[in-house]
Amino acid sequence: MMFPLDPGYHLYTDVSPSEQQRWIKKLRKCPGNTQRDPLTQAGYLEHPVTYLFCEGDAALPLEVQKMMVEGVKAMGGKVEEESCEASHSPFLSMPERVLEVVEKAAKTA
Repeated sequence: MMFPLDPGYHLYTDVSPSEQQRWIKKLRKCPGNTQRDPLTQAGYLEHPVTYLFCEGDAALPLEVQKMMVEGVKAMGGKVEEESCEASHSPFLSMPERVLEVVEKAAKTA
């Protein structure tokens, strides 16, 4: 099972301590095989994708996010790219930016 050692830091850096605690209480352990088992069907190769780079992400540093997107592109996926200054959970700290990205993706799909 996987669970971040410091979820406040890794997942919720840019929200208040009380909000961090609220969301930490909702986290559940994730089976480790979700990170190790081979992928059998990659939806991101068959459907439009927009990736929101989170520049302040402590769980997935920006360079790792860029490597992931480049990996998808190398497999033939098409990825629209957007960015924000948020940490790992922009839907909490920058919901307006997330909504803007979703609306733009919906208009171009």
